[in-house]
Amino acid sequence: MGARISTGKNNKQDYATPADFMAAVTARFVPITFDLAAHAGNAKSPNYFAPVTGPEGPMPRDPKAFGMDAFDHSWSKLSCNRFCTNGFKGLLWLNCEFNDIPRWTKRVMEESRKGANILSLTPASVGSVWFDTLVAAHANVYLLRPRISFIPGEPYNKDCMLAHFVSPSDRDEGFPFICTWDWKKDEITHIWRGP
Repeated sequence: MGARISTGKNNKQDYATPADFMAAVTARFVPITFDLAAHAGNAKSPNYFAPVTGPEGPMPRDPKAFGMDAFDHSWSKLSCNRFCTNGFKGLLWLNCEFNDIPRWTKRVMEESRKGANILSLTPASVGSVWFDTLVAAHANVYLLRPRISFIPGEPYNKDCMLAHFVSPSDRDEGFPFICTWDWKKDEITHIWRGP
């Protein structure tokens, strides 16, 4: 559904990923074929899963959604079979609720082991338990510079990262790595490689 910008009563969870950042993502990687957590107003692909519950309770069925509740579906089958293009795995996108990152990231890691190709946008949490157990050995991590503005003109108050999860068979010799990515200039610096 998207980033949480504030806390307390104003607990909005569905801010869209900014268009300028998505253009940089598409230029560096490939077009997004499926959005795992979206709705008609913020989806980054015409193919997306919509939520079944929202802040006010159950959500009505989104007629444009491919399906409801991403956790009821196989993401690896979407990436490897359903949205495969010219023999290449479809690239799935995830900008989940920032208040539920470990649950989503655990599923991303599990689905990538089954073959899924997934990009996940989260706050930069290098050193957190969920990062150490679910991301560090399972994804290439891009620490994002400059900060993203989910609200135009207001940079998000935390640094963010983009983690690229790929199946074990698709990992190259330099996997995994952590780097700093200036997404506006498309420049990679400060690369740290895994064991």
